Amino acid sequence: MSDSSTKESWLQEQSNLILGEVRENFPQFSGELEGTTINISRRLTRSAGNACPKTRTIGISESIFSLDENVSQFRNTVLHEIAHVIAGPDARPHGKVWRDIFLELGGNGERCHQLRARGQHHSHVARCQRCQQDVMVGTRIWNRLSKGSKDYYHPGCRGTIVVPGDELSNVDEGWWRQWGRKLYQKVLFSDRDRA
Repeated sequence: MSDSSTKESWLQEQSNLILGEVRENFPQFSGELEGTTINISRRLTRSAGNACPKTRTIGISESIFSLDENVSQFRNTVLHEIAHVIAGPDARPHGKVWRDIFLELGGNGERCHQLRARGQHHSHVARCQRCQQDVMVGTRIWNRLSKGSKDYYHPGCRGTIVVPGDELSNVDEGWWRQWGRKLYQKVLFSDRDRA
C-alpha cells in the first residue's frame, strides 16, 4: 500500500467519523443529513472541499490534506461542507443561514481557506491592516487582493488582509494613469499638428 493511498484511507475514515459525530451530536439535522456521503477527491486541487446539497454529496481534497501542514484544518473543512448540505440547496452558499449552521457545528465561520496544495500554489506575503502581521496566502487570494478585494480577513484579529503597500499603490496608480493619459494625448496630438 502506497503512502498516498494510506493517507487517502485515513482522510476517508476521519471524514466519516466527523459526519457520524455531527449526526449524533446534532439530531435536529438528521433529516438534512440522511444519505449524505463524503468522498476524498484527487480532482479537487485548489478547493479544500465542495458540497452538492441536492445530492448530499461532499468532496474533500486529497491533494490539500495530504500535506501534514494542512491537517489541522481538516475537521473545519469537513464541517464547512456538512453545513452546506444542512443549509440545503435553496440557501445562499456562504450566507447567514450557512454560517450560523457552520458555527453551531463548531466550525470557524470562514468561507475561504488559506491552505497550500501539493505542487499547486505558491505562497505570497500579504499584510493584515489591523495588526500589521505578515500573512501567507496562495496565488488565487493574492491575485484577488492585488485587484482590490477586501474580502479576506486575518484569522487572528479579523483585520482586512491586503497586499503590502496597497494603500499607496492605489493612490499612485491613479496619478500615474492620469499623467500617462495626458502624456499620450500630448504626443498623439503634437504628431498630428506637425503633419
